[in-house]
Amino acid sequence: MQRGYTQGLAASASVPSKLLVNERSNEVVNIASTEMLKKLFA
Repeated sequence: MQRGYTQGLAASASVPSKLLVNERSNEVVNIASTEMLKKLFA
């Protein structure tokens, strides 16, 4: 899991325009996953 995550970061970093898009979608995903975690551990 950790290796795939690092590879994903490297792939994103090699494509600056994609990185900007990924940052936006990652922000949405992070908010959604944070909400899920709050519900799971509440």
